[in-house]
Amino acid sequence: SRLGRGVPDLLIARRGTLRQVEVKDGSKVTSAQQLTAQEAEYHRNMHAAGCPVWVVRSVKEAVAL
Repeated sequence: SRLGRGVPDLLIARRGTLRQVEVKDGSKVTSAQQLTAQEAEYHRNMHAAGCPVWVVRSVKEAVAL
């Protein structure tokens, strides 16, 4: 989040694969887990370029990636 401009919280490289991961607090109400406008724009641009961004709301979801 410190990079700003909607860049995801985590970049995970494993076995030749790079995952961009946005972390949201799953304990918060759904409305508080929404992407910011900059995050949503970044995600759209990355998906259009064939580089999806995953959103996780728990450790279990992150490990499943």
